[in-house]
Amino acid sequence: MSSRKRYVVLTPFAQTEVVAGVAALHGIEADVVATQSGAVLVRDVPVPTFDDWDISELLGVAASDSAEALSSAAAEASEKLAGAGALQGDTGVREEPSQQADLDQQVDDTDPFAVAAVFSRLSPYGVVLFQAELGDDVGGEDGVSGLVSAQRVIGGKAGEELHAGLLLNSLDPELEDLVLGLRPIDEIDPHVIHPEAAQALVRGSSAAGDPADSADPASPESAASDSRSSGAAADSTFPDSAAPDSAPGAGGVQ
Repeated sequence: MSSRKRYVVLTPFAQTEVVAGVAALHGIEADVVATQSGAVLVRDVPVPTFDDWDISELLGVAASDSAEALSSAAAEASEKLAGAGALQGDTGVREEPSQQADLDQQVDDTDPFAVAAVFSRLSPYGVVLFQAELGDDVGGEDGVSGLVSAQRVIGGKAGEELHAGLLLNSLDPELEDLVLGLRPIDEIDPHVIHPEAAQALVRGSSAAGDPADSADPASPESAASDSRSSGAAADSTFPDSAAPDSAPGAGGVQ
């Protein structure tokens, strides 16, 4: 028996180079694949293995670290309470972080939501985050089985959960192959952009030095412009499957 975890971020952008450039700037090592529903990021997340049953399988931390983690959490809560008292009379205006700072911020690419949040800020349509926890020959079942969830992420915030099965049935069939890992990525899209190629794209853009091309091709402004101009993904897929007011199968995830 083998198990694996994978997440797929469906974006409304048609140009994979733009998505790969944004991913590289944020340190996200994911494959970028073109589909008829939009460019998607695909990333396999390491699955921890245990020789013997351990409480960390339930808690997510080693038992020896539990006491230390609780102590740290208590200390942090105390500091926040003390800080809240000091800020009660503070009416000063705080500046929002600059967009450039957000653009250069590194992201933990093993955290599916953190990755989805980055791209959700680049379009009013947001993105759809698929997460799959699958196994081969699990229990008495032969073949691939497991759980697939889907959730909208808009403006860096979690939206409603979607019916993953219905959503996949309404999108490009290759998206289902990507989520379930039914076929190798290179077979689905021979022009897939791997993380190494994405880094090369960014380095090549920086080295070009042409004033006409000085604008970062992976900037949020460029990505939004591509979404509006190409329109292939944003105008067809997301109003039907991920627009705020017309999500198919909104509700529980199966």
